[in-house]
This record gives sequence, C-alpha cells and structure tokens, in this order.
Amino acid sequence: FGSGSGPAEPRAIAVDSTGSAYITGSTPSSGTTGTDVFITKLNAAGTATVYSQFIRGAKEDTGNAIAVDAVGNAYVTGQTSSIDFTVTPGVVQTAFGGGPAFRSSDAGTNWTPASAGIGRTSLYALAIAQTTPPTLYAGADDEILGGVYKSANGGSNWTPASTGLTDFRTHALAVDPANPATIYAGTRSAGVFKSVNGGATWTATALGSAFVTAIAIDPVTPTTVYAALSGGGVYKSANAGTTWTAINNGLLSSNVQSIAINPATPTTLYAGTTSGIYKSTDGGA
Repeated sequence: FGSGSGPAEPRAIAVDSTGSAYITGSTPSSGTTGTDVFITKLNAAGTATVYSQFIRGAKEDTGNAIAVDAVGNAYVTGQTSSIDFTVTPGVVQTAFGGGPAFRSSDAGTNWTPASAGIGRTSLYALAIAQTTPPTLYAGADDEILGGVYKSANGGSNWTPASTGLTDFRTHALAVDPANPATIYAGTRSAGVFKSVNGGATWTATALGSAFVTAIAIDPVTPTTVYAALSGGGVYKSANAGTTWTAINNGLLSSNVQSIAINPATPTTLYAGTTSGIYKSTDGGA
C-alpha cells in the first residue's frame, strides 16, 4: 500500500456503497520526510489500485481512521508532528497546535505558544541575551532541517538567523555574558560556530566535524568556553573559540549531553554523560 520506500502500516479501512475499499495508515515515502499518511483506494474486486497518495509534512505523520461518504469522498484523521502539515480548508484545526516554543509570564503557572515565525517542530537549544528588551535565540533540529531563530520581543515573533551555518541542525546555544552580540552555536555534525553580530552571520570555529550537545561560557572570563560533544567528550577554548583542547581526564564516557559552570566558582564544572554526572574543580584540567 502507499507505494512508499518502506513497509506500510495499514491502520484503518472503509468500504463505499460500490464495494471499493479505502485504506489509510503510515509509510515512509522518502528519506527526507519520515513517516507519511497514505490513502489507497482499491476496486471492488480488490485486484487493482484506483488511486494511492500521500498526505505529508516534514516530520512524522500517521493516518489512524478513515470514513467515506455517499459520493465517495474520503475523510482521514490521525496525528502529526509536522508544523507544515497540509490540511483541507475549513477543518476544525487549521494548523499545527502548540509549540515548539512556549512562554510563561507568571513564573510557570500558565504557558502559551510563542512560536510565530519558527518553521521547525523540534527545538533543542534556548539562550537569552541580556539586552533591553532581552533577545532570545532558539536552536532547531528536524532531523533533515534545522536552524537558529531569533526573537527581540519576548518570543512573540521569531526570524531565521542561520546565515553561515553549514549544518543548520542546532543543539546548543550560548551568549557571551559580557557582550550580548557574541553567540556560540553547536551543530549536529559541523561543530561550533560563532557570531559576533547577534546572529546575523556565523563563522566556523576550529572545533569542527562534531556533534555538539552543549556549550557553556565562563561568566567571569567569557573568553573561556566549554563544548560538550556526543562521542567526543568535553573541549575547552581559552581564546573565545580560536583554538580548542580536549579535557577528558577522568571522564569514563565520551557521550556528554550537558555541561554547567558554578557561577560562584567558575573553575567548578559539571558534565552530564550517559554513564553519570562528573565534576571538575580545576576547569577540566
């Protein structure tokens, strides 16, 4: 069913007054869109396909139920995680509901979507520049696509800020506490990038060809930057990203997912790995 590139998963079937069968479910249609909804109509004998088509967005989409009216119109319902999912005009829910970004103005008691302008469904990084008003940066990864997004109005609107990134899939962001125009971005395959103009453009640092999961900046000496890597441990730069050195003495896992600095004692670091949490009291030396 569905004529996709992988095995189909039929989930529902309906039959019209002539005996034709309508089937929906999910099947991966290509290597760039994940699972897609498929709709296939078979003739009354079940020996031939009348039509087969996809309903798809950029991420995972599934057809869960199907119904047919008296004139042969098919109605499908299901689930999607695609922000660009196609819908029929006049439907009850005309757009992807919710996130990926949410905002609370009452200390977390209530949350509302704050995603206008973000064209992705999965965010992995968020950073705040202490400007007036604060500037927000978000990093996205939708497996194939991604990007950095910037908001200068508390998340009400976002604009793309990815010029210069060679891999848009962004998993880490950090803003220089002394210079809010300087930002570091960690990508899924191309390492650490740096912007000195508030995200208008990005340039690669010497730490390349790496999956960067987290970035931390020393609040007292912001030229000292730490990067956590998936499969590469922790790296440190003492010159604002110009050069990097591996600092993995004592780490028993190279899969580092997070890194944090004690602001009261910046030489004290914490690294979260797949085998536990590690602590350094000497800046990773």
